[in-house]
Amino acid sequence: MKIKFLGAIERVTGSCSLLEEPSSDLRFLVDCGMVQGDTSALALNSAPWPFVASRVDFVLLTHAHLDHCGLLPRLVREGFSGQIYCTRFTAELARLNLLSAAAMPGCLFTRLDVEKLHFEHIDERLGFSFEKPVQIAKGLFASFQPTAHIGGACAITIRWLTSDSIWKEMSFSGDLGPNTEFHAAQPLLAGRRPLAGSPSYMLVESTYGGRVRDEGFADISNRMDEWAKIIRSALASSNSTIVAPCFSIHRCQEILLDLHAVLERHLRDEIVMARPWIDEDFHRRRVLESGIKANHIERRINVMHEWPENRRADFYRIFARCDDTDGGGRARRVYRPVSSDSATIAEALELVRDMRVFDRKHRIQVILDSPLAQKVTGVYRRELKRRKTGSPDSPMYRNPALRELFCLETEDQVDALTDSIFLSKPHDESEFSAYTLTFCRPDESEEVMKNADLNIVLSSSGMGDVGPIVPHLVRELPRCEATIVLTGYAGPETIGGKLRASSQSGSVANGEPLQFGDETIAVANIRAKTADLGSFYSGHADSDGLLDFVFRRTGNITPLRASCRVFINHGDDNKRQALIDLIKNRSENLVDGDCLIDGIEMPMRTSKWFDLDIGEWIPDEAATARDDTQSLLLRLVSEQQRTNDLLAELLRLQRLQKPVYKAK
Repeated sequence: MKIKFLGAIERVTGSCSLLEEPSSDLRFLVDCGMVQGDTSALALNSAPWPFVASRVDFVLLTHAHLDHCGLLPRLVREGFSGQIYCTRFTAELARLNLLSAAAMPGCLFTRLDVEKLHFEHIDERLGFSFEKPVQIAKGLFASFQPTAHIGGACAITIRWLTSDSIWKEMSFSGDLGPNTEFHAAQPLLAGRRPLAGSPSYMLVESTYGGRVRDEGFADISNRMDEWAKIIRSALASSNSTIVAPCFSIHRCQEILLDLHAVLERHLRDEIVMARPWIDEDFHRRRVLESGIKANHIERRINVMHEWPENRRADFYRIFARCDDTDGGGRARRVYRPVSSDSATIAEALELVRDMRVFDRKHRIQVILDSPLAQKVTGVYRRELKRRKTGSPDSPMYRNPALRELFCLETEDQVDALTDSIFLSKPHDESEFSAYTLTFCRPDESEEVMKNADLNIVLSSSGMGDVGPIVPHLVRELPRCEATIVLTGYAGPETIGGKLRASSQSGSVANGEPLQFGDETIAVANIRAKTADLGSFYSGHADSDGLLDFVFRRTGNITPLRASCRVFINHGDDNKRQALIDLIKNRSENLVDGDCLIDGIEMPMRTSKWFDLDIGEWIPDEAATARDDTQSLLLRLVSEQQRTNDLLAELLRLQRLQKPVYKAK
């Protein structure tokens, strides 16, 4: 087996590795990502492949970010027809992400190319379990292990038999999340575990290769406190808005969960006590004359997890479900009191007040205004409920810590909660005691915002330059009642990056106006406050997490039993070198359970093939000869395919020109 590193070299994006087994003519990729955030991105993404796409047998995909899957449709467009092996979670997110990318101007592929992708959901195979090798091809096995980066993301370990009949393994980290099995800095996904087995090689990302996070990052209460401060400040003034640009995949879902925890647990009493209630006559008319919509009541009861069972029983004793018609004559179902006597009505009014169903205007409304994020959230809603095979209380991806965070007893209760938070389409709405959650289309968001005293708007993109977030920023930046909350990385030249710099220095881009397409906002007109929570929402492991991934293994593996050669990729050269230095330092100061590192490599753009069987770079002469031979073979295959296509077209034209003879 040999490997050539094709992407994420000397940069963070564009992950792609080509592997070949000459003896069996097996050829496959691990990831096929797009270069992003680079002035040369278009040229790099459209450059010729160093292989023939039709000769690639399959792809192993670590996760659904575009810098790992973004060129898969181009691969299909140029002849690839094999399977893409990944988790079902990853496949669904990748398809949505790629379809969204296909709609962007200047994209290298179309929606049709995306629809031709063939995903095989590896975690739906009979007998699948994480860390257990499954056969991908003859003589090749792969195991998948969650990395807590985004939903479905996995490190992938391949296993093959060398010509010397020795089993060898290589692990590809993909992107590593910050969660470990011992703490959940981001509580949505279960923490990553040390690698299983003892791979001979590792390809490790280095996005944060030289960064150690502040200790406060690991304590989720710090993040909750910051959100609580921002919301309290906004509630102190009327007609306030909080706008949070956020990435559609995972970041948005994390924030929805965080806001629920803050509003329903940290601030609920403050919010509920301050809510204005409508007069008694309105209550009475609503209960007696109009009735209360059945779906509204039942949804409300389902999300009130702390409403005592006796109160639920009281409601169903006092109210009866019946058929009615609305003003347009359409049938509907409502709840009305079973009796009109004064005692029953009084008790009915007390119950519905307790349920908070009569607000004419919500105190707080959380709005998700992002078509892609709404679709992604629907995927999270489904996938987070999946269980491990034969383990009804063990979710595949969801963090068990959610039960403790929300003081719930069973995983089924967490299912109900996430169902009410992670909605799936526009016009969906959940009402809680302290706030209302609404999913809307971009063209209706401004109208929806009239329904609350405080609107918290989540929208994409995360860097603030494009997408549904733009009109929100244009509208809110000149308002002193607005707060812009930054929740993730934003390049220094992006709107988010400039706002982050302004929050630190007090000036925006040296006085330059902010440009939103044809819309310009002068610095003097920016009155909104800026809060930076980006440090709490990093999706990558820091250097300590990367070191643990490199050195730690599950089981009792001693340094004498396990050694590994490490390739450092997916980071700029400074980050890669910083991680190399840290690995060397730890190699000299091993702790119990650490494996040995017998070499560290930093692939460059000029790197040739590396022979994984013998553990050496293939000499230039041999590599050149093999590459030349391979190039000629690839050209021959390509020309043969072109000839076949021309013959097929010729036959088609001949059929069209065939004369039709009529019977005399």
